[in-house]
Amino acid sequence: MDDEKNATPLTLVADNSSATLEERRAQHEFGHSASRATATIKRLAVNLLRIIAGAGEPHELHRNLDEVRESYLDYLKAAERAGRYAEPLTNGLDLDSLFSREDPEPLTEEDWLRWAKPRDRYEEYFDGNAQDKLELRRAALRQVASVLSSGDPREPHLKAHGGNLDEIIRRMLDAKNRFEQERLQPPNQVAPHRLAIAERKIAEIRRDRRKRQLESLAIHQLAALRAVAAKSVDQTDRFTLDVLGSMKLLVRPKGSTKKSDWQLSDDGRTALEIHKET
Repeated sequence: MDDEKNATPLTLVADNSSATLEERRAQHEFGHSASRATATIKRLAVNLLRIIAGAGEPHELHRNLDEVRESYLDYLKAAERAGRYAEPLTNGLDLDSLFSREDPEPLTEEDWLRWAKPRDRYEEYFDGNAQDKLELRRAALRQVASVLSSGDPREPHLKAHGGNLDEIIRRMLDAKNRFEQERLQPPNQVAPHRLAIAERKIAEIRRDRRKRQLESLAIHQLAALRAVAAKSVDQTDRFTLDVLGSMKLLVRPKGSTKKSDWQLSDDGRTALEIHKET
């Protein structure tokens, strides 16, 4: 009983201080306000574009504008309370795929070899068609913006801004006609400039890979390379020397089996230069 009286009372410690709870609440409100503001901006954009196209709901435009203003101001206040940067919410309109097209650069030797191969005419045509559609969408928006900003209802010429609709449509039709005429012809040949680019990139990949390999040599392998350089390989095991030979870091005359015949290759000397301080 005495032990029970003298025992230190247990205290439940929880990480739920008022400051922590307030911080969590602020972060939650920031995310909620960002989602709401993005949704209202999207509704305004959709309705406005449909109105311009002759449809939409013009009578709802004032409500759309009020919602955007109210929700965006709430978003700015929430960002300030949460200590967050108020980023442009137009990123949430999900239109990147319609107005941008970036083909990732090949990363491996196999990817570069595939890139350099003759392209199938179907692939060329549909890739070109996708690019033309991208430019067509951009030109259409530029044309709408030009008419609205100038107040001139005549069709604008936007060559200085990336081509006009007629030119792009004509290019698409010409590409389709060429495709119909060429698809039965013999396959394309390798494009010399693409092959040259691929070979240069592959050489860079191999140099980087070789450098990483030389930088990661084990201690006993470096000791064997130094022994060969000092022409003192008696205490070096044959297996390590043979492995370094298979790695092209050591060379010896064809048919020779003597340990003493091993010599450093250019890469072997480079490896010792890399590790000369270790």
